[in-house]
Amino acid sequence: MVMAEAGNVLQRAFALANSGDFHTLTGICRQLTSEGYVLDVHFNGRSMKRQLRNMMAAASDGGALIAMEKPII
Repeated sequence: MVMAEAGNVLQRAFALANSGDFHTLTGICRQLTSEGYVLDVHFNGRSMKRQLRNMMAAASDGGALIAMEKPII
């Protein structure tokens, strides 16, 4: 079981959202729970949910990869 601080849980949630493998908050929460993280009130906030949804949308559209690429000169 992962004994983690809130910051570690949030970092992992952001990593999962950016991975492109998840399309719902429920999926991210299930994965975090299966990895032994304890979910707390951080995931109840509207702002947090919006941020994770935006990250998932960008990752699934390839936006996360495009944003990280350097311009071709």
